[in-house]
Amino acid sequence: MPAVKPLPVRRNARLKNYDYASNGYYFVTVCAYNNEPNIQKHQETVEKILHSLPEKIPGVKIDYTCLMPAHIHTIFIFNAVKKNLGEVIRIFKALVSKETGIKDFWQR
Repeated sequence: MPAVKPLPVRRNARLKNYDYASNGYYFVTVCAYNNEPNIQKHQETVEKILHSLPEKIPGVKIDYTCLMPAHIHTIFIFNAVKKNLGEVIRIFKALVSKETGIKDFWQR
């Protein structure tokens, strides 16, 4: 049986002691798995789910979005949100993966 290669250690880009549920603007880039053009292939689904987030998560608004073939840039506006930024992104990614049926749609 071949040895399992360990996952690379990722640098944590988050600020220590920062509350990512606090009010404000958040610029987020989410990448497709293995730089696949998944977003381009499923653009309608990605846009539909992204723009449905304010209905699903009270206090979240979307200020700006730019879809690229293998990644997406979004500016979220948080105003009294009950979830933090990581949870919002997790919900978005899970909904897209479920809707498209692609398990490895997104990069970790």
